Amino acid sequence: MWCKVSLLFFLVAFLSLAACSGYRYLSIDISEPGTLGEHIDSKISSLSHINISGKLNEKDLSYIENIVNTSDVLSIINLEHCNVTLPHHFFAGCKYLKKITLPHNAAISIPHHLASGCPLLQHIDIPDGCEQIEEEAFSYCTALSEIYLPESLQNIRSKAFYHSGTLGKVVCASQYPPACSADAFQGISPQCVLIVPKGAKSRYRNAPGWEIFSTIEEIKKIDRETGKTQWRKNF
Repeated sequence: MWCKVSLLFFLVAFLSLAACSGYRYLSIDISEPGTLGEHIDSKISSLSHINISGKLNEKDLSYIENIVNTSDVLSIINLEHCNVTLPHHFFAGCKYLKKITLPHNAAISIPHHLASGCPLLQHIDIPDGCEQIEEEAFSYCTALSEIYLPESLQNIRSKAFYHSGTLGKVVCASQYPPACSADAFQGISPQCVLIVPKGAKSRYRNAPGWEIFSTIEEIKKIDRETGKTQWRKNF
């Protein structure tokens, strides 16, 4: 009996704390493009984490762009299972976003300035299959802590991660260094560690654009989980 009372008290306290903090999670699958706003409008004022999947059109993208730029509580957005291609500057300047998961089926090239100037952004999920990160895609994201670069990546353009000063770890899954602009990582912390597959250290050490990393470590197995330790500690 006492255990049931204690559990009930804990649940009430937890729900009260959640309500006071304004936390709210919403996962939604869009079957009809253009209807996203109809599912979210009444809840948007308290949403801090949103997971969107399905088929989106320009109307839906405009709606998302509006909420990420106007909401002061939305901090996590997951578009992994959306069938959509994001335009340049889509998340640029968002003040409160902390984590972005990009669409995994439509991101061969991450557009320029996609999420530049997001001061609280700590984690960006760059999808497998991505081949290029365009100019200043994540520049001035001063809270970025770790980045995972998939094996498919071939090119990192000018100032892609420019002045991401708190970046502590870059995990690159490819045995062969992607082509990297000389200023792609300019302004990152000198303590930032580059982690590469076993046997690839010398290739990265001698590759243009990668010489900014004074510390390069090899590990036997690299996967997406390697680049998420800091995020999991913080959240």
